Amino acid sequence: MQDREEVAKAIGEWLKVAPANWPHFARLAGVLAQGVTQVQSDENLTDSQRKSLTAAYGDQAMSMLHRAVAAGYKDVDQLKNDVSFRPLRERSDFQELVAKLQK
Repeated sequence: MQDREEVAKAIGEWLKVAPANWPHFARLAGVLAQGVTQVQSDENLTDSQRKSLTAAYGDQAMSMLHRAVAAGYKDVDQLKNDVSFRPLRERSDFQELVAKLQK
């Protein structure tokens, strides 16, 4: 758990100085989305911790996707098909973002 907290803190600090047009926000969103999968299968976490971390990683990933779109990201096919985004596909905010990009 300590490692996850340190990684989340490091990402948060780095994002404070990331340029608005940084081209890797979508990639970072995929990495954070994979965190959802990892915490959901972590037997060392309580149900409460698992639920909290699942929400936190998912929310962070969606925040990165919104930043990616603001920076010009438009790859709907990647969002629909890339395995790294699978943990987000059930989320209504993810579905809304994909629908918005398809217009």
